[in-house]
Amino acid sequence: MTEEQAVYILREILSAVNYTHSHKIAHRDLKPENILVRKVNERYKIKVIDWGLGTLMGDAKAHRVCGTPEYVAPEVIKGNYSIACDMWSIGAITYVMLTG
Repeated sequence: MTEEQAVYILREILSAVNYTHSHKIAHRDLKPENILVRKVNERYKIKVIDWGLGTLMGDAKAHRVCGTPEYVAPEVIKGNYSIACDMWSIGAITYVMLTG
């Protein structure tokens, strides 16, 4: 994967997560396995899947420890986190995309 491809895919992931966060919904299990990528006419179509741990959070803190250990934010493990926990997971996904 080239850096340009990674940038495009990450922009699409961030757009999807921004949309759900604007509705106060956290995914809580973002990882490469939950991102579908399909190439259509030299463009990529991205889908974020597996919303089984997703939850409506509002402005409150959540306390349920969940998610995939390799991608979960430290505050989730501590059991006191906000909707921003998804951003840590996106950072981990970015690292995997760029380093393999």
